[in-house]
Amino acid sequence: MKDFFATIYEFSSSIYGEALATHLYGWNGIDYNDGALYSSVGIYMLISSSVFPILFYYIINSPSLSRWYHWLFFLLINFAICWGFGFYLPYIDYTAGMIAEDIIESISKNDIVMFGFVNAIWSAIFFTIISFILRGLALIIPGIGHNTRYTPIPR
Repeated sequence: MKDFFATIYEFSSSIYGEALATHLYGWNGIDYNDGALYSSVGIYMLISSSVFPILFYYIINSPSLSRWYHWLFFLLINFAICWGFGFYLPYIDYTAGMIAEDIIESISKNDIVMFGFVNAIWSAIFFTIISFILRGLALIIPGIGHNTRYTPIPR
């Protein structure tokens, strides 16, 4: 699981820095451990990016919330929450001194903020993919997601 998320996040490691990427992959100063933050942040991101579309399409499923801007509102809430996960989990390590001494000097708070932003961008991508899957299911299976099945793109 760590390698899956590392592959995704390291597409944009130049935005948040190689030193932070090394820490997120699990470097503890001696070797790489299994406690990688890529997995934790990635799992939170996937859960959040799945819960909000399910909430929008199947649980709320209201005709008064069937416009594209309502869908965008849910995406932005997910974006903000995932930015928080992407920022907060590495920031805990940063403030607690749990980053290896050989890379700590190369990591700044700005790098952690930018990793939160990268996580939020990936969450928006996964949110959109999951939304279109759920939208497709709502079009195929009668009775579920009836009111929101054409959101965000009308027929």
